[in-house]
Amino acid sequence: DMPIVYTLTGHGESDLSVDMEDSVVNQNIEIQSLSLLTEGSVPDDCECLFILSPQSDITDSERDIIAEYLAGGGNMFLITDYVDENGLPNIESLMSSYGVELNDGIVIEGSQDYCLYGYVHYLMPSLSSHEITSPLLTGGYNVVLPISQGLTISDELRDGLTVTSLFETSDD
Repeated sequence: DMPIVYTLTGHGESDLSVDMEDSVVNQNIEIQSLSLLTEGSVPDDCECLFILSPQSDITDSERDIIAEYLAGGGNMFLITDYVDENGLPNIESLMSSYGVELNDGIVIEGSQDYCLYGYVHYLMPSLSSHEITSPLLTGGYNVVLPISQGLTISDELRDGLTVTSLFETSDD
């Protein structure tokens, strides 16, 4: 009974890199693709729904299906890329309901301590202490995030909701 991670398809999502896929599989986790346009629901055996850099928005129906899955205790791993001025209103709506807002554009770092030397759009954020970041911190790794879209955590979270920032840039 290996846990299954489903990767959402149908919106120009990126494929998992070979390294990321190998890391997931090496943790004894199965990976399957999922089109909510044809399935109509998130499968009951879904341990986590991966949404990897969609280039177009999900539909209202897909948003509602994902919201129902999350409200029932489901997990989602979302990676975003900057898209044109039309944005991703349904994905942004999902994020907003969990206290996270997308910032327009990409992050340009003003502090040399938080970016790759000479490349202000290649971020080297500080890592918060968390079980997810523990292997990186323990191993002494730097994280480099090229051309990143900024996220802001809402000051007003609904009761019972906690949002933990794992990577942070400088105030500059």
